[in-house]
Amino acid sequence: AWPDLEGLVATLAARGNDLTEAAVSLQPAIADVLGGLRRGDGVRYAAMSGSGATCFALFDTIEAARQAAMRLPVGWWRHVGLLAA
Repeated sequence: AWPDLEGLVATLAARGNDLTEAAVSLQPAIADVLGGLRRGDGVRYAAMSGSGATCFALFDTIEAARQAAMRLPVGWWRHVGLLAA
């Protein structure tokens, strides 16, 4: 368990995802998704989950996540929610 968001973000950033580069080379839209997520105000971390089926972002607040979701292109599936402790 992580004591706070900073701990979770630090762990995720340290681990990274070795499949991101390969997935982007096969599906360049993944880079667009990550770029869109990373441009959100209050974003703390954005990455690809696993082999690229899902990209996600962690935000300072639920409102920042909602605002970022609203700015993503029409047709992109999105879900805004809270992480439970």
